[in-house]
Amino acid sequence: MLERVASKRERIAIRRRGKVVAALVPAEDLAVLEKEELQDRRDVKEAKRRLANPKEVSIPYERARKAKATREFIATPQQKRALAEARKNRARGNYMTLHELRRSLETGR
Repeated sequence: MLERVASKRERIAIRRRGKVVAALVPAEDLAVLEKEELQDRRDVKEAKRRLANPKEVSIPYERARKAKATREFIATPQQKRALAEARKNRARGNYMTLHELRRSLETGR
């Protein structure tokens, strides 16, 4: 079983009385799950912090969900202007790819 998990990246459920009680997963999958769990914990901590702050602005769930789906959720007018300017620059071809940015940072140019 371990060979199938390690080499073929299979996931194997271990059952007791017909109920899944454990699983064998590739190490890479476990690392992803642990990273996601850590991020979830951070998100919960941040949410609790924000809910405890009376100055935080609440956003209706439906608006946040829609904004997340369109990736256009920007909180402040300044951020909206910056995003609009970035889109204009991209349309003009005035942008740098991630690969170009990395190369520029590595070479100091």
